Amino acid sequence: PPAVGVMVYASAIAKDFWAIFGTLTLSLMISVTFVGWLMQALIRRQARRQEGS
Repeated sequence: PPAVGVMVYASAIAKDFWAIFGTLTLSLMISVTFVGWLMQALIRRQARRQEGS
């Protein structure tokens, strides 16, 4: 189970906490930015289709 792995490697995870935290934060920021951009592109696309109809 995943919880056992976390408990076994707790000291290694604690040592690399800031690297893990920074990577997860950066990944989240990139993902949210991309999803926001994609949503705006889809909204513009839908608006163009509705204007044409």
